[in-house]
Amino acid sequence: KLIKIISNELSINIILTGSENESELCSKLSSNEKVINAAGKFQLKELAALISKSDLMIANSTGPIHIAAALNKFVIGFYPKIPSCSQTRWAPFTDKKVIFEPVIDCKECTRKQCEELNCMNSIDERVVFESVKESLQKILNQNIH
Repeated sequence: KLIKIISNELSINIILTGSENESELCSKLSSNEKVINAAGKFQLKELAALISKSDLMIANSTGPIHIAAALNKFVIGFYPKIPSCSQTRWAPFTDKKVIFEPVIDCKECTRKQCEELNCMNSIDERVVFESVKESLQKILNQNIH
């Protein structure tokens, strides 16, 4: 949903990355010509070079979000409330981040409970989209000065 909103409402290109196994999924997410499926196309060094040329990284808790943070890029991340997977443990080390976690108020969250409640879907893509626009505006302002 977020990819569709961004690609329809902003004049930017979106490059989807991932493993070769995720290529088919990324093809399904490529809703128009502004969304490029690059899953399985890059080795780590090439992915880091791509990130270095990007303005913003949107990702779940994966290595590339940390590469983006290390390259001083703005990042938007998604983390479950499961303690071993949470933003408390794994959020990127940067001030240029916006982190989203489920809005469901759960106690002692577990992977099983998270899957049963489908809690990651409680994150509102329109709220995330507003953060994307705010981050892009900060990048624009930073480039002007």
